[in-house]
Amino acid sequence: MTASVYLDLTGGTDPGAPASGLGRISADSNGNLQQCKNGGTTVKLIGGGAGASTNPADPTGNATTTLTMMGLAGTFTPTKSGNVLLLFSFNGTNSTATAGDGVRAQISYGAGAAPANAAVLTGTQVGAIVTSVLERATASDLQGLSLQWFVTGLTIGTAYWFDLAVSAVVGGTGQVKNINMSAIEIS
Repeated sequence: MTASVYLDLTGGTDPGAPASGLGRISADSNGNLQQCKNGGTTVKLIGGGAGASTNPADPTGNATTTLTMMGLAGTFTPTKSGNVLLLFSFNGTNSTATAGDGVRAQISYGAGAAPANAAVLTGTQVGAIVTSVLERATASDLQGLSLQWFVTGLTIGTAYWFDLAVSAVVGGTGQVKNINMSAIEIS
């Protein structure tokens, strides 16, 4: 169902067809505002893009120094622009009680089936690899980390997964815990 509202920047209150102002703005069946035209000017309205957030369970860590997928299976489907901000916040740690051991993590995303926990590195990796090392000989000492990256040019209507690729720094098992992850489409 398409609904219309009127905007009139001249201060008019007539709900009929405006003689001035921006004119008619349409909303689609999901309530997303669409473009409008008045006097030959097109106005693009911001908002209404896709978004997804999740707090997945803590995955099994990685006991190697090679990045592997965590299998977090976050998903989103761009609906407007194909430009998406990926955000992760989490605690990084290592299972050993050895100072200098730690965890490395990087954002990965792709189309198709999401990778499982411990799968070989897949998809596209973006942004820096963050590294967190244990400063004291305490196993599983949690350290706050975050990663974010703005991905452009994704195909509208295509489902994408987003995940973390993780490894140990020197030894032990690199782990990510208490994960918050979001994808926000930016118009």
